Amino acid sequence: MTDELIGAHNAHNELHSEHGARPGEHPGRSANPIIKVHDVLWLEFEKPDLLKAEAFAHSFGFATVLRTNDELHLRGSDAGAPCVLIRRGQREKFLGPAFVAAEQSDLVRLADATGTSVRPLPESLGGVTVDLVDPSGLPVRVVSGTHRLEALPTAQTPHVFNFGHKKVRTNAMQRPPRVPTNVQRLGHIVVQTPKYIEALNWYLDTFGMIVSDFSYYPGQRE
Repeated sequence: MTDELIGAHNAHNELHSEHGARPGEHPGRSANPIIKVHDVLWLEFEKPDLLKAEAFAHSFGFATVLRTNDELHLRGSDAGAPCVLIRRGQREKFLGPAFVAAEQSDLVRLADATGTSVRPLPESLGGVTVDLVDPSGLPVRVVSGTHRLEALPTAQTPHVFNFGHKKVRTNAMQRPPRVPTNVQRLGHIVVQTPKYIEALNWYLDTFGMIVSDFSYYPGQRE
């Protein structure tokens, strides 16, 4: 966040991240987490119709990495791992997210601290995983060593805009094709839980995550 944005009146005014926690407030981080995950990697689902799921994903902007009778892997254009894994199931179900560890040794430390084990992932993904369950009952994976997909070529280029006195486009029309935009990667996930504090502390203590913003209703931070 820039100094200009901090000084202006905008949606981020009065949020926790501007000046940190006040005395007595949640600090938004763990003093001694087990590990520090590096990134969010993929989401896993069960769905009864993989053909419909794939058609929707293509319209949304994903590309197919793997398709079998019982499994579908979808990716963005950035290099890395698939973004979405879908397995055939009786009903639609979210199976949880996967995060990637900064180092494979982190998985050993995480497994030792949580009483779990490091297990191999399917060959189609490569690497290893530690599988946990958060306080809300949501399965969560931390993985390492997965196969790396090369970046996809994309013909889509950003639009050109004029700002103030800087005019880089004059009398030139822009007619982007009527096609889905390319998904690049996962940027964040949203999890809803009835056990807010327990889940919050679990993610901070277990994975070393840091709160960027606590949101409050206007005038109710106290």
